[in-house]
Amino acid sequence: MPETQNTRASRRAAAASADATSNLDTTPNLDIPSSADRSRRTHRRLAGIGAAAAVGIALTAGLVQAPSAIAALTSAPSEAQLRKGAAVAQDAGIVLTNAQALNNVVVASGLDVPAAPVDLAELTGDVKALQSDDLTADRLTALTASAAKETDEVLADTETLQNALTQAREAEAQRIAAEEAARIEAERAAAEAAALASANTVEGAKATAREMAASQYGWGVPLCPLSSGEGGLGWSRLVEGAVAEHGVEDVGAASS
Repeated sequence: MPETQNTRASRRAAAASADATSNLDTTPNLDIPSSADRSRRTHRRLAGIGAAAAVGIALTAGLVQAPSAIAALTSAPSEAQLRKGAAVAQDAGIVLTNAQALNNVVVASGLDVPAAPVDLAELTGDVKALQSDDLTADRLTALTASAAKETDEVLADTETLQNALTQAREAEAQRIAAEEAARIEAERAAAEAAALASANTVEGAKATAREMAASQYGWGVPLCPLSSGEGGLGWSRLVEGAVAEHGVEDVGAASS
């Protein structure tokens, strides 16, 4: 009996030990990736590293370029830039003076000039800006180019206005000459009409006779042919009107 019990107890102990052993998982549950998975993960890590490097390079380049850009905006102009700007401003000032003088002449002429006055606003503004002492290099370069361009445009507009003024003056001279010719012709016609009207009177006839005698015969006192009493014409007697006007002695001296 005791052997049987021991056998049973031993069997129970062995069974319990076997159950405990079976419940223990001594093998680790490892998820080992395949070679394809490892390759894909490696590519992803490399891509991430490359992107980070690119961002870093871009940021570094930006940090390097930013100071140079700021320096360009705030840098002082060179001596060559200053000389060029001053020369352009001087030329522009001369052009502005001439254009303004021409505008004043056109206004004072009172003529109908077929061209607009020269616009000086933009060039004047550029010249004024070029005279500033705190210009950066970029600003001075831009103003110099703008002033040079505006100078050429003002020159062209000045030439156009000058040609238009010349044409207006010539037209005005022709108008004045035509008016003067018309005035002279009117005076001549009026004189002829007055002479004709005067010739149709007694005094007009006397004046005509005097002019004819003086021009054709050199007589100072005109004589009038009268009938000699024998049916013919002769110069035996003087016109009574001439005698009455000049006297007997003068008439006799003129007719001798």
